[in-house]
Amino acid sequence: MPYIVLTFDDFSRDIAKVMDVLKSVGIKGVFFISTASIKNYEEQNLVKELAKYHEIGSHAHNHLDLTQLPLGEILHDLIKSKEIIYNLTGKYVKSFAYPYGMHNGKVLEAVRKAGFTVARTIEVEPPLVEIEDPLRLPVFFHDYTLTNKRLVYEVLRNFFASKYYISKLYWIMLIKKQKGFLETAKSLLNFMANLHQFSNSLLIFLFHPWMIERLKAWETFEEVALLAKSMGSVITLEEAYDKFYVRNKIQGNEKYTGLHRLSRGLL
Repeated sequence: MPYIVLTFDDFSRDIAKVMDVLKSVGIKGVFFISTASIKNYEEQNLVKELAKYHEIGSHAHNHLDLTQLPLGEILHDLIKSKEIIYNLTGKYVKSFAYPYGMHNGKVLEAVRKAGFTVARTIEVEPPLVEIEDPLRLPVFFHDYTLTNKRLVYEVLRNFFASKYYISKLYWIMLIKKQKGFLETAKSLLNFMANLHQFSNSLLIFLFHPWMIERLKAWETFEEVALLAKSMGSVITLEEAYDKFYVRNKIQGNEKYTGLHRLSRGLL
């Protein structure tokens, strides 16, 4: 049974529709909020309602390319976002998503100093069997699809390395791309549903609620959510950190088997 994390970036009122879908399916999501986008009392209440059931993470205060800012400004921005979320929800923020996926050593240092324990990127990698670097956490799929050139490269590279299942995953992304990101997500979940190789893996999805609204694809999004619930355990990012981070396994005196990412040759 794979573990699935559904993450959602940016703040807009479309989040309310995501909440309704997840509630109807009975699963949790992870919402990364740029707190400068919270403009009025109604939107503050939306964040409060969101926090009752879902995990809220920071997407910084101002949605800027943090790599272009001095360390002090980055740290101020991150701490401000945490404070706003805490004041609204009463919950400490542990997870972070890099605006535009942009990060470097300076940004990582600020994220660490601000007290985040896990930070999600937009880098696409095969399913994980462990979290090696919790501040550079990749996704399995996101709604900004990879270029055809990158997808073809990954199909061929993994095929000739005898990583056939991984090659197939990228092939699905390539051939389903024209049907839209939600149909691609459905195809990936359906393909993985019967693969025992992924039975204890971590799949992180990234969606933008405003993109679902723009396409008026809420029924398809509900199908994705239902598939995720039917094929695995849908958890939060904090729960994924507790379960898959290697150091947590060692500190918990669990037997560490030395598993590596599936992309490193298990398939």
